[in-house]
Amino acid sequence: MQIKITNWKEGFKKVGFNKYLRNNYGFSIAGAKQIVDQILSGQEIILEIQESEFDDIVDFGLVVEK
Repeated sequence: MQIKITNWKEGFKKVGFNKYLRNNYGFSIAGAKQIVDQILSGQEIILEIQESEFDDIVDFGLVVEK
């Protein structure tokens, strides 16, 4: 399933999301940091995830569209 991360909420768990990207998607530290930085700067990010992971992504404090 493809999702679009459109924004972040106050309390965004950026360190946890960075670790999630590295552990679940094989991103390097630099790659995961780049994605987090892009989210924080307001850029939209498109990710391919398993449908069962959708709630996990939202729980980090992200605004996500399916």
